[in-house]
Amino acid sequence: MNRRQLAVGALATSAGLVLFLALGLTDGLRHPQAAVESTRPVEFLAIGSGFFLLTVGVLVLFLASVELPDPDA
Repeated sequence: MNRRQLAVGALATSAGLVLFLALGLTDGLRHPQAAVESTRPVEFLAIGSGFFLLTVGVLVLFLASVELPDPDA
């Protein structure tokens, strides 16, 4: 298990979750029909960044915890 990858994955996942929590508390997450009319570009950027951080974080956590076979062996 690579501890540095594990730490980076946990940090990215936590950052994504905190971003979504902040969006939820500030009413930044809305139904898609309501979002078209009242969502600012900054909120769209925050939602996209949250999804990106969560995806990367989960993938890095997965790769840190799974030992892949060595292709040279």
